Amino acid sequence: MKALITGVTGQDGHYLAKHLLGLGYRVFGGYRRSSSSVVPPSVEPVPLELLEYESIRRAVERVKPDEIYNLGAQTHVGESFSAPLYTSDVNHLGVLRLLEVVRGTSIRLYQASTSEMFGGGRGLTEQGPFAPRSPYAAAKLAAHHDCRIYRTAYGVKVSCGILFNHESPLRSRDFVTRKITSNLANRTPFTLANVTSRRDWGHASDYVKAMHLMLQSDPNDFVIATGESHSILDFLKEAEKHAPWKAQYEVVEAEKRPWDVTELEGDPSKARAILGWEPAYSFGGLVKEMMQSDLSKPLRMAS
Repeated sequence: MKALITGVTGQDGHYLAKHLLGLGYRVFGGYRRSSSSVVPPSVEPVPLELLEYESIRRAVERVKPDEIYNLGAQTHVGESFSAPLYTSDVNHLGVLRLLEVVRGTSIRLYQASTSEMFGGGRGLTEQGPFAPRSPYAAAKLAAHHDCRIYRTAYGVKVSCGILFNHESPLRSRDFVTRKITSNLANRTPFTLANVTSRRDWGHASDYVKAMHLMLQSDPNDFVIATGESHSILDFLKEAEKHAPWKAQYEVVEAEKRPWDVTELEGDPSKARAILGWEPAYSFGGLVKEMMQSDLSKPLRMAS
């Protein structure tokens, strides 16, 4: 079996590549020409630009994959407010280009949808309701709808994973969870936009296994979540349990997003029933692993 992963250099790409390699797949990783990121070991690199239809077509023709996992995206919700056109081009039209390339083939496609499409709520399922609160979420929702259209109208074998927040030691420091653990480990002061927002946090290694399971099942949409939410303050306090000192942070209201989501909590019942998927990590286990990883790294010098 051959798999092509876009966004292979990111957190999810690393964990997914490792999982598929362990299953005996031959794994290809799409990379952007301008990227300086390193493709994971044992992954065969392939040039692939989601902004260019011909680039996608050439990559697919070269690899001839059985499965494509589209993890490539502009992933920062906050940045989407300052770069809405680019976000839409990658996160929406990039998916539409992929759908056009695989239309009429037997390739199975995984599309990374997001819990941000809901705009907030608890017990959220595949049926919505959807009410995006950022250009990032709006672009992802448009791509999500396109996948459902192509699946019904053209028989494209596409499954959408509506993944809630998932973290790991590989998470970028631009995201609040890693911002907390890395700065706490380094004993450096940091700022937070707020501490009351609540998210349903799981481990990326659990969630990539759900991605693979989706493509072994009939094409469908699945919420992937733990079913419980915690506040940013909860995450910080949990992280402090594994450090011999307290965090030095300040809440800066000016850093809040123009229209933030206060709570996201998913209901993964469908994934459990159909895919047999269950997360292995608890919230505490996730935070502990992230903290221990950052504490094991050399201290970074303050800039």
